[in-house]
Amino acid sequence: MLQENFSSYQLLGMLQKDSEPEVRVSALTALAVMKDKQIDKAIQQAISDKEKSVRIKGLELLATQDVSKELTARLLAEVIDKR
Repeated sequence: MLQENFSSYQLLGMLQKDSEPEVRVSALTALAVMKDKQIDKAIQQAISDKEKSVRIKGLELLATQDVSKELTARLLAEVIDKR
């Protein structure tokens, strides 16, 4: 689990660049718990991740976070088209 003192900027960086899928999942989860204003961007990043566990977490959060219907539809269409 991640330390509690990471900023949302640091968490987004981990989600984008960390080599460990578990860290990327934890960073995404932390952003959701924080109700970060960039959760849309974080979910988009997660859904396009090369690792299945990160993509699954992104899809789970897509259903529970305040994401616009338009973005939800677009991301789901991308998942269907690419996977």
